[in-house]
Amino acid sequence: MESKILTELTELKDTITKVKDIFKTDLAITGQKILDKVDINTYQPTDEEKKVKQAIEDIFGFIGHIVDEFYNYDEEDLDKLIIK
Repeated sequence: MESKILTELTELKDTITKVKDIFKTDLAITGQKILDKVDINTYQPTDEEKKVKQAIEDIFGFIGHIVDEFYNYDEEDLDKLIIK
């Protein structure tokens, strides 16, 4: 018996894998650019840099929340996550 949702789950996995690869590449490139410019052990970030860092952490937290909600979903909550 063929799974009714296998195609959709496979497409979701492929999409998440693409996003993961983009994050991995972007983080590596950006991290190297930062390391090339400063000594990470002694550099004191500006307030604006701290705000941007916090925004990035918030975005990653939101992504984690979406994944958690998907796998522990209540149908109404999942529907709220879908952009219509």
